Amino acid sequence: MTMEFNKASNDRSPKSSQGVSSIYLKQYPLCFQRFFRDLENDCANDLIVYLEYDPVDETNREKVFYQLMSCVVRKYLDQGKLKDEQEYTSKYPNFRDVIKKCFSSQIKISPKTEVEEFLTSGGMGDIYKGKYYLYEGSRVWNPCIIKIARHHDIENYQHQQFTTHGHSLDFEQAQKDLSDRFFREVNITNKIGQPWGVQAYEAGWVSGRARNGVFLCLEFIDGLNFKQFHEKLQEQSGASLSVGAICELIAQVAEAMQRFHNFIIHRDIKPQNLMVVLRGGDGHRFARVIDFGIAKYVEADSSVFHNISESFNINDIENAKRENCFRGTPDYAPPEQFFDSVGVDRIVDLYALGCTMFELLDVSNAPPFYAQGYPSGAGMRDLTAVQKLHEQGLPEVKFRHKDNPKVRQVLKKMTAPNPMLRYQNAARLLEDLAPLRNHEQLAQAVKAVAENGEYKNPDAKRSWSIKSLLGR
Repeated sequence: MTMEFNKASNDRSPKSSQGVSSIYLKQYPLCFQRFFRDLENDCANDLIVYLEYDPVDETNREKVFYQLMSCVVRKYLDQGKLKDEQEYTSKYPNFRDVIKKCFSSQIKISPKTEVEEFLTSGGMGDIYKGKYYLYEGSRVWNPCIIKIARHHDIENYQHQQFTTHGHSLDFEQAQKDLSDRFFREVNITNKIGQPWGVQAYEAGWVSGRARNGVFLCLEFIDGLNFKQFHEKLQEQSGASLSVGAICELIAQVAEAMQRFHNFIIHRDIKPQNLMVVLRGGDGHRFARVIDFGIAKYVEADSSVFHNISESFNINDIENAKRENCFRGTPDYAPPEQFFDSVGVDRIVDLYALGCTMFELLDVSNAPPFYAQGYPSGAGMRDLTAVQKLHEQGLPEVKFRHKDNPKVRQVLKKMTAPNPMLRYQNAARLLEDLAPLRNHEQLAQAVKAVAENGEYKNPDAKRSWSIKSLLGR
C-alpha cells in the first residue's frame, strides 16, 4: 500500500535536518554528528546504529529515535522519496509507535479531516487526534479522534471475527463489514446527539481509496472509559468509587438508553464502551455511550435510517447471514444473546449494564466470571461454556466495604438469567436507582481524576477512622 501525504502540512516543519532538541545534541554528540553526516550522503540506513555511539541510555532511546526518524521523514518527504510507514515499522518493530508519531501529521484523510498526532493502536486500527473542519475550506474546526484501519488491521479484524465470534469472512467481506460499522456509527450517533453519546462526524476511505484503508472521525472527548477511570482513581487516591457514585454512573447510562432504545439496541455495552467525561462537559452528565458499530435497529423505527453510502445496506443478504453469528462481548452478554443476536431486545443492554455495574462494585475489579477461569475476551471455543455460566446466574457481588442489600437487589434484577424477571426497560431501572445514586460523590471522583487530586470514598469513612485510632 502506498500512503498519500499532505505536503502542505510539511511546510510548517523545520526544513533543516538538524531541527532537533539542543538537549539531545549536547547529550549525545557522536550519535547526531554521524547521523547528520550519513543522512546528508543518503546512507543513514540503520537508525539503531546511531543509538549505540554514545551510547544512548535506555530511558532516552525512544526520544532520540524520534528525533532521528523525524529528520528522515522531513528530508525524504521534501525529495519525494519517503518510503511507506509500514516499511519502517517492519524494520524497527520496537519503535512502532514512535514511527507512527513521526508520520501522523503527513497522513491525508479527507478534505474535512486533518490528522495531527498519533495516540495509540486499538483492536481495529490506529487512533489519532486531529481536526474536523465544518466544511471543506473552512477555518472553523472541532478537535476530533480519528480511527484508521489499514490492510493489516482489516486482516486482524478478519481473524478476530472468526476466533471470537465465529464469523468466517474473506478479506473483502471483512473490509466491508468494518466499513459498515464505521458508517453505521455516523448514522446512529447523529440521531442520538449529545449529551448521551459521542458524535461521529464522518467515515470513508482514506484519501478516497479503499486500498488505503477505512477511517472514522469522532468527536474528541477529554475522558476515560469506565474501566480506565476506576483504575486511575484507585491508583491515584488509593480509593474506589463509592456505591452512590457507581449507581449515579449506571443511572446516567440508563438515561442514555431511554433515548436510544427508541430506535436501536446497542448489543455491546461494557466498561470499555462507556466513557466518563473529565473536562469540557456540562458538569452534570458525565457518562457517554460509545461504539454503536454492531447496534441493531428496532424494527418499528428502522425506516428513519437512510444509507449514507452504496456499500452500506442493512438489509444486505450477506450482512443478515453474518448477523446470525454471535455479536457482542461474552463477559457481558445475557444467555439469549449467545444463540440469537438478531432476535434480542432492549433488555440485553440492561443485562450488560448490570455486568458492568458488578465489575465496578466487586472487589475483584473484574467481569462476573473472571474467577471461573474465563478472562475478558474469551474465544469462540469458550462461548458455550460462558453462556452456561450466565444461565446459572452471576456470582454474589463482594462489596469493598459495607454490604448494601438494596443495591444487591437491583443488580440481581438487572442480571437475572430469565429475561422475564429482569427490568423490561430503562425507566423501571431508573426508578429503583433513584434513591441509591449520588451525583455529588461522582462529581468529586471526576474532579479528583481530572485534577490529579485526592478522593475519599465515604463508604470507607468508618474503617478509616478505626485505623487512624489504632495508629495503623
